[in-house]
Amino acid sequence: VLVDADTIVHETYLRVATGLPAGIHPELERGPGPHAVIADAAQLRGAIEELVTNAVEAMPDGGRLAVRLHRETLAHALVTPWLVVPPGAYVVVAVADSGRGMTADAVALACDPFHSTKPAHVGGGLGLASVHGFVAAHHGGIAIESAPGEGTRVRLQVPDFNGTLRVSAL
Repeated sequence: VLVDADTIVHETYLRVATGLPAGIHPELERGPGPHAVIADAAQLRGAIEELVTNAVEAMPDGGRLAVRLHRETLAHALVTPWLVVPPGAYVVVAVADSGRGMTADAVALACDPFHSTKPAHVGGGLGLASVHGFVAAHHGGIAIESAPGEGTRVRLQVPDFNGTLRVSAL
């Protein structure tokens, strides 16, 4: 259905920000909207919660957690290890942390089912695989930037319903 990603991101951020461990400093940045997407609202909410959970787990000693929402237009296809995102207008939800970060090898496997950088008793490795499934089913993309000791930034791209209308009208 047509949903306002801004409302979902804001509500999800407020819910998770109130329960964060001490030492984690959250911030939210929402660019000018509208941020209309055709999506399953519960799946979008779940994807954001998964990214925030991963970010918090990567910062056991505290750090910075940033959630950003904005729109962007890709002039060229974005090729990632998991998806090829076609050119077009997208609503982007980005979650960044100042945590441990991952090696390039770990990033390349991050969306594989049952792959995890966490100890076996902590996670089953389905979190990012399910986020990948969400964006793939919604014709979007996921991009992960990370390096050991430098934190991680995950960007979800979901087709921008308003941008699609503008592009189609030309």
